[in-house]
Amino acid sequence: MSIPLKLLFEEIYRAKDQSSLRSHLAPRVGEYFAAKRSGIFFFDQILADKNLQKVLKVALSVEHNPVARYLTERHTPVHEGLVTSPKAWAIVCPRPDHWHVMA
Repeated sequence: MSIPLKLLFEEIYRAKDQSSLRSHLAPRVGEYFAAKRSGIFFFDQILADKNLQKVLKVALSVEHNPVARYLTERHTPVHEGLVTSPKAWAIVCPRPDHWHVMA
């Protein structure tokens, strides 16, 4: 049974720190979206890591990421299967556990 989205936002508001968000909220987010795996990342931590900056630059790039391009062009929820093949998606993100993405 999924929890209402409003409750997720209330939990974000009540969280005392990032650790609390990770330990308590991440599992609830996965439950809400019926995800097998879920997690929370913070942009300030990513931006402190030069290697992750390079990955993020490509992953969020409309030139390299067809999902981001479709989203920016049409400003609508989108599933990667609508805009590219699994083979093309592997070029954007070669990790085998990241084949299914929604934006």
